[in-house]
Amino acid sequence: MHEAIRQFLDSLDAEASEEERRQAAMACASALGLGGMAVSLGQELVWFSDRMSARLEDLQFVLGQGPLPAAARRSTRNRRRERRP
Repeated sequence: MHEAIRQFLDSLDAEASEEERRQAAMACASALGLGGMAVSLGQELVWFSDRMSARLEDLQFVLGQGPLPAAARRSTRNRRRERRP
């Protein structure tokens, strides 16, 4: 893992406020050259850099469409194939 990423991850506080999480998401988006970003665990939004990113992430769950639901469907299909004799 790149040292800058390791330092960033080590600096994250598990008890961070919403504003601190938003600032961390903005820093990540900027480092990646993105206009915004959101991070979810399961169906819980945990980080977002701005309201638009949060809304787009939420729409994935509401509509069941987008990168996250598509990846979950592919993962489920792959696990089913692996279990077949």
